[in-house]
Amino acid sequence: MCHKCLIAKIRQTAPAWEKVCLLLFFIICLVLAAATCLEQARGTAEAHRLVYGTWWFVLLWALAAAVALAVLLRRKLYRRMPVFLLHTALLLILLGALLTRLTAESGTLHLRLDETLRRPVPEGAHGRALPFDITLAAFAVEHHPGTSAAADYRAELTIEGDAAEQHVLSMNRIVRTHGTRLLLGRLDADHRGVTLLVNTDPWGIPVSYAGYALLALSFLFVLISRGGAFRRTLRRLSAAVLLLALPVQAAAEVEARLPTLSPEQAEQFGALLIEHEGRIQPVASFARQFTRRLTGKTDWQGYTAVDVLAGFAFFPEAWQRAPLLKAEGKELRRRYALRKHVAFADLFDARGDYIFLPYWDVLNGAARPEGWLADAARLDSRVREVQGVTEGTALRLFPSEAHGGVAWLAPDAMATDTAEAAFFRNNILRYVRLSLRGTGAGVEQAFQKIQAWQRQAGGASLPSDARLRAEHLLWQTFSTAWAARLCLAVGLILFVLLLYACRTDVPSRQAVLVRAAAQPWLPMMAWAYVTYGLALRGVAAGRVPMASGYETMLCLVWCVLAVAAACGLRRVLKGWGRAAAPSLSMLCLNLAAFMVAGFGCLSCGFSFMDEAITPLMPVLGSPLLAVHVSLVMLAYAGLAFTFADAVIALCVPRLSEMFSNVSRLMLLPSLFFLSLGIFLGAVWANISWGSYWSWDPKETWALITLLVYALPAHGKMFLPTGKSRSLHLYFLFAFLVLLMTYVGTNTLLPGLHSYA
Repeated sequence: MCHKCLIAKIRQTAPAWEKVCLLLFFIICLVLAAATCLEQARGTAEAHRLVYGTWWFVLLWALAAAVALAVLLRRKLYRRMPVFLLHTALLLILLGALLTRLTAESGTLHLRLDETLRRPVPEGAHGRALPFDITLAAFAVEHHPGTSAAADYRAELTIEGDAAEQHVLSMNRIVRTHGTRLLLGRLDADHRGVTLLVNTDPWGIPVSYAGYALLALSFLFVLISRGGAFRRTLRRLSAAVLLLALPVQAAAEVEARLPTLSPEQAEQFGALLIEHEGRIQPVASFARQFTRRLTGKTDWQGYTAVDVLAGFAFFPEAWQRAPLLKAEGKELRRRYALRKHVAFADLFDARGDYIFLPYWDVLNGAARPEGWLADAARLDSRVREVQGVTEGTALRLFPSEAHGGVAWLAPDAMATDTAEAAFFRNNILRYVRLSLRGTGAGVEQAFQKIQAWQRQAGGASLPSDARLRAEHLLWQTFSTAWAARLCLAVGLILFVLLLYACRTDVPSRQAVLVRAAAQPWLPMMAWAYVTYGLALRGVAAGRVPMASGYETMLCLVWCVLAVAAACGLRRVLKGWGRAAAPSLSMLCLNLAAFMVAGFGCLSCGFSFMDEAITPLMPVLGSPLLAVHVSLVMLAYAGLAFTFADAVIALCVPRLSEMFSNVSRLMLLPSLFFLSLGIFLGAVWANISWGSYWSWDPKETWALITLLVYALPAHGKMFLPTGKSRSLHLYFLFAFLVLLMTYVGTNTLLPGLHSYA
């Protein structure tokens, strides 16, 4: 049969091909989701043995590619070059993955200092010896100044093949030699040896990278093409829509009744520096983390975070009876007759025995506790936090020379100080505690002496004055809780105005209100406030603020408000359309932006969102971090608008058709940013982990999200009836997949991305 006859036959059976393509799509998504659950339940190796590494998994993708090619031919997409190239890029990426599977080799080498391996055979490889000798000449761990937190690892290698070569290997810096890639793996406990990842992939990497580049270019052509669906939708619309919200309750304050520092003393104490979790920071910042871990909030019943920290440090007898430790889980509280918030003293019986002592091995074992024991483990961690403060082991306030650098020590920690220095360090906090029990005289002088000690002995480990001022301003003037309340309140007002406008013909006095609410200055002011907070956080951290879930959520809020502000400014500067219609559409856009931003800021207060500023892990010290996170957050911002469209359209059916067009308008740029972010992340993973795709749960669910949101972009193939209500219901479902990718994989399916 000639190729023309084959193409004609495919065209005749088109509907069947499209149905098969949709069926394969859903099967792939279900298999990927099930595989991540299997990995969580039975381990990564088992997931690869039963799913990712099987012949039928490869066959499933091959069938999907073949059927997709048949649909391309039937729909004559080769006549629409941008769309054809986009789908060709996807097929090229799949081909690259197949070549990696067939031709790539990987293994490990274990090297000790000054040890030379002669033509070694990597463990786990196919038995092929490397064409060179390799020696570990030196190895060093670079720390963040004054801390034990690793900033980077450096291995100096001597490679001898035809000639001797010297290479420096570190995180996010690989060595390529003799067709082989060397990457850092595990570090020996004594810091005198390292495991190297050895990888060869001569065909899969270049083909996959070519697919990534072609995908980005073709996606860009689809967006700018004059006859494309995106440009047609853009000509019909001028803005986007909204999300609903609930008001936020403020915590009630109660009259102070526990002993603590005076305001002047608290200010002095909060200004001191402390080393905690690899970062030198003000005591006030440490106090916020401490209080939030105990209570779930950054203050407690009218007491500031510094008050709470100082209470446990200097008035332990009184504060250990204060009910502020959060006890989660109904079963745990039922077993031990505990309230929702318990005192430290309530967790010890009349004989002074710890109530969780019988389960000590379970709570502190390698396996993760389950059920009520998981809640007990969280409460036990809060007990340890309190013990660390009351005993002084967590109060690393005293810099001291150690191992050629500066180490920050707790009062009773061993060090090579002089006898006079050791006496000061071991007794100064005891002096403060005794003074507070009396008249309190001399407390301010004691804090001044500690501050003078820090300035004298801290050396290069001390953060700059600019970083300290930025961190102080951050906690004093920027609050995601207040931002959430204001955004949700403004969004609720805009929602009432929208309903009012849709139920009437909008007479002149009503039109004035609508136009006032549709101005771009509202999201611009909110955007400026979030920008201010992110800038302060970046200065305080000394890095781009995109390294944690809290920071990426703030970036998402920033992107949402930036989109609303940019669209509003475009309308103002270029005069979009007539006066009435753009006002209504801009009202919807502002409403969506404030509701999404409000919920985003609100989620920053959840327990799994830690606001603490932490140093970067070595693997995150890459310029690709900011680019990868920015692109993904831009995509999530656009997809959040599609969810907002669905909510408002289902609440106000009159606007359903308009909002379906808005969703399509947001969809294609979001898919572009998401695909580009995912593939840049794959390039980064190839540099850091030695493989551009490892089927990590975060990677897998990002792929599922891309596939789920790609379906509506296929027009009538996805939704033959063209009903906007069905499209909105689908976007509600798709947003659940997005939430699973962004939040669920970090909490329910931890993997290589758990540090995020």
